Amino acid sequence: MDVKEYIASGILESYTLGLASEQERREVECMRKIYPEIDSALQLADADLESFASAYAVKAPSGLKSKIMADIEKTEQDTSMKAVESDDSDEADPKLPPASGQSQRSAWGGWAAAAAVIAIAFGIWQYTESVRKSDELAALRTEQKALNDKLGDVENKIAELSEGVNELYSPQIKKVVMDAVKDGETTQVAVFWNQSNGQVKLDPSSLPELPADKQYQLWVLEDGNPIDMGVLPKETSEILLAQKTSVVGDAFAITVEPLGGKPQPTLEQLVVLGKVV
Repeated sequence: MDVKEYIASGILESYTLGLASEQERREVECMRKIYPEIDSALQLADADLESFASAYAVKAPSGLKSKIMADIEKTEQDTSMKAVESDDSDEADPKLPPASGQSQRSAWGGWAAAAAVIAIAFGIWQYTESVRKSDELAALRTEQKALNDKLGDVENKIAELSEGVNELYSPQIKKVVMDAVKDGETTQVAVFWNQSNGQVKLDPSSLPELPADKQYQLWVLEDGNPIDMGVLPKETSEILLAQKTSVVGDAFAITVEPLGGKPQPTLEQLVVLGKVV
C-alpha cells in the first residue's frame, strides 16, 4: 500500500471533519494503528482543525447554525449523488478502477465540505470584524464630540479672559478696590466700573459667608448719598455684573442686609468701602 497516496487522498480530512462514512472511519482507525505516518497525519489534522476553531471562535449571528447544518447536509447529498452516478458509470465501463474512483470521490467530498466550513467561518470572521470596526468608529466619534465640546469650552473661556483683559486696560474702565472698614479684617473686593455705560463688575468670592436670612447689597455713593446697585447672589464664585448701572459716583460700598435688600443701607453693617480716585 502506498501510504503517501492514501494520506493525500483526502480521506483523513473527511475523517477529522466527521464527514467520512462508517466504513471509511473503520478503515482509517485500522490504518492509523498499522501505519505511524497515517496516525501522525491524523494528529496533525486534528491540531490544525482545533487551532482554526480557536482562532475564529466567535459568537455566530442568530440562525447561522441551522444554515451551516443545511449546507453540510446539502454537500453530503451532492457527494452521495455523485457517488451513485459514478457507480453506475463503473458498471457500464469496467475499464475504470473502482477502488481509485472511490478514493477520488472521498477526497473531493472531504475537501468540498472542508472548503464550505472554512468559507462559512471566514464569513463569520468578516461579520465580527465589521461589527468590531463599527463599534470602534462609534467610540471614536463619541470621543471626538467630547473633545470638540471641551475645545468649545476652552475657546469660550479664552474669549472671556480676553474680554476681561481688554476691559482691564481700557481707559474707560475704572478699578475701585473696596477695603474692610472694621479693624482687624482684611477683606477686599475689586470693582470694575465702566464709566461710559455705567456697568459695574465685581468678584464677591472673598466676602465671608452669611446666614440664610442675610444678603450682601452693593451701593454707589454720590456726594455722600447712597444709591442702590442691587443685592449680590447668595452663592457665587465668579465675577458678576451688578443689577443696576451708574455713570456717576464717588465711592462704592457693600453692606449686609436682610434677604432682598433695603432702599437705604444699614451703616452698622457696612463691610467694605472704596473711593473712586
